[in-house]
Amino acid sequence: MSLINSSIRFPVTVIVGVLIAIIGGFVALKNVPIQLTPEVKRPIITVTTNWFGASPEEVEKEIVDKQEEYLKSVEGMLEMNSTSSAGRGVITLEFIVGTDMTAALVKVTNKLNEVPEYPDDADRPILTTSSRFEGAIGWFVILSDSIYAPHLQDLTEDLIKPRLERVPGISRINIFGGLEKQLHVIFEPELLASSGITISQLTQALRSQNRDISAGDFGEGKRRYVVRTMSRFERIEDVEQTVVTVRSGVPIRVADVAKVELTHQKPIALVRYKGQPAIAFNAQR
Repeated sequence: MSLINSSIRFPVTVIVGVLIAIIGGFVALKNVPIQLTPEVKRPIITVTTNWFGASPEEVEKEIVDKQEEYLKSVEGMLEMNSTSSAGRGVITLEFIVGTDMTAALVKVTNKLNEVPEYPDDADRPILTTSSRFEGAIGWFVILSDSIYAPHLQDLTEDLIKPRLERVPGISRINIFGGLEKQLHVIFEPELLASSGITISQLTQALRSQNRDISAGDFGEGKRRYVVRTMSRFERIEDVEQTVVTVRSGVPIRVADVAKVELTHQKPIALVRYKGQPAIAFNAQR
């Protein structure tokens, strides 16, 4: 009863208190963000494996199916979906909201390391913590009447992408529709046969000589030096001069049995803007 008596005795105070509550409610209503469908960031890990030149059926059988066999037992995974296309396999793993993504990445990496083998010319899997379209805060299209399409790709990769990735709040830039450079080694079957060289020998020679090798380190006084041999191919001539084998003391080089040319890989996706070839890219948080 004391509350009621106080209200009757001090009506002005009660009225002021009610007005303050009403005004505060209106202010909160205008300033507190309210969403009918609030955004919930889904914990997603995407596994992308490139195998250029392979058909969707080959990608599924030789890569995606093997990866799924090991990834299906990852702890905390809610759903797994995969897509196999020409030259690329993508597996999307969705986890329970609140999952520690750093720990989940470690678990997924460990499972992928258990996959027994990949095709020789397939790339290693690439892991990202979102899909290429998830969380995109903006899409951009680049086209030009004066710049050759491959040069436009180089401009986007070398100039635009690095600068945008340094902008606070942007973690990744995905590029679509470009033509990436590719070095082709076109061998002559007759020359290989006459030289007694098999295709696997040619492949192995190129693979073994196109890599940097650590040779350890050594100390000299108070200093310590790391030794590393740098032998990756940087020019067409480096590939042409690669020794495949030696016959009767004479080295047989790649240029003796094959033709090397710099071209562009077959595009996986095409982008057009108002009927004109273009390059599109998105920015992710």
